[in-house]
Amino acid sequence: MAYYNEIEYTCYIRIDNVSVYEYVESVDLSFSEDDYVNQVTINFNVKGEDLFGTLCDPEINFGLERISIGIDSTSFDFLLEKRTSSIDSENISFSVWGRSKAALLDVPYTNPFLADSTATIDIAANNYLASNIMSKVIGYTDLGGITISLQYDIEDFIVYGDQFITENKSAIQIINELAKVTGGRVRSDINGDLIVEYRPFSTAFTSPVIEYTDIDTVFQLDESIEHPPGYNRVRVLGFSPEDLAGAGATLNIELDDDYDQTCIVANQEVYIRIYPSPIDLLYTFDVTMGTFIHRGQYASTHTETINVLDGNSSVNYPINEITTSQWIGRDLGTFDHAQGYTNINVPTGGYGVLEITYTSLYDSYIFRSSSLGTILLYALEDIIEE
Repeated sequence: MAYYNEIEYTCYIRIDNVSVYEYVESVDLSFSEDDYVNQVTINFNVKGEDLFGTLCDPEINFGLERISIGIDSTSFDFLLEKRTSSIDSENISFSVWGRSKAALLDVPYTNPFLADSTATIDIAANNYLASNIMSKVIGYTDLGGITISLQYDIEDFIVYGDQFITENKSAIQIINELAKVTGGRVRSDINGDLIVEYRPFSTAFTSPVIEYTDIDTVFQLDESIEHPPGYNRVRVLGFSPEDLAGAGATLNIELDDDYDQTCIVANQEVYIRIYPSPIDLLYTFDVTMGTFIHRGQYASTHTETINVLDGNSSVNYPINEITTSQWIGRDLGTFDHAQGYTNINVPTGGYGVLEITYTSLYDSYIFRSSSLGTILLYALEDIIEE
């Protein structure tokens, strides 16, 4: 005869202290050893727009712990930072996402420390222990009444103020930078407070568990010769306006990731992309060995999440056309960009996080060489003097 024990749990899910338990399809709690914050995703399926339109608006109570999940006596609190939806004729299916309170130690919730900030002046003028600096930058950060404690479990060391730079860094950037000095990592506990620790390891075995020898147990060895990758990316910066015409131009060269080019052999066709900025930039492309042909100009699509600092940021590729954009958390409104360049500018200024999808134009080349060796691929801007 089999016996079963039933275990009952008391559970609640609230947003702004309003129960949404009956609308929830699933909840995903993420506690990663490689991330300094915990994360939650709540998937809903409800009829009507009230819950999604008002209660789950990330602009409301910005910077506060709005999501609360309880399992028996254990509770988990999160910020509400993003919502996504899918609407059809019968219902609205949507989800919300957020992180634990340690996210408040970085943009868009707090600004990096400036040169004249109290934190920068204090740390630059003194020689503090690393643990003290971590506690100080948390204390110097405006958390809107929320408290974040720090548990420091790694080797402590003195940081000389005149050698350590805090300017233009957020609190969590400083904490992560100091933790890595002695091989530590930063993560959050279940309450969202920070722990600085070493990655756990075991010393239970003081002798090898098993031994292999080339005489008794090794029957076959695989040997391969690997060549260095050589040059797969060259960036040429332009000159200042006072020096030469065509200033501010850039050229980015990279392997075309639409083709499998992890192992390149002699006489193999290699596909190269060159992203000119601006788009109509005149340049010369050449190689030190082999031949190449120009296939034409193509468009690629990129999605990036970028930090906007003091109204300025940039993407990795020259922007031809922006297809979608969405602010994560704080909405800074409209932004400007010049076609064919990477810069993003927000006229209102401020700090925020922007998710952007855009197209970029590139020139496609096919390169082939019958000889082995290191090959330099280079592109140079054509400077036209009037």
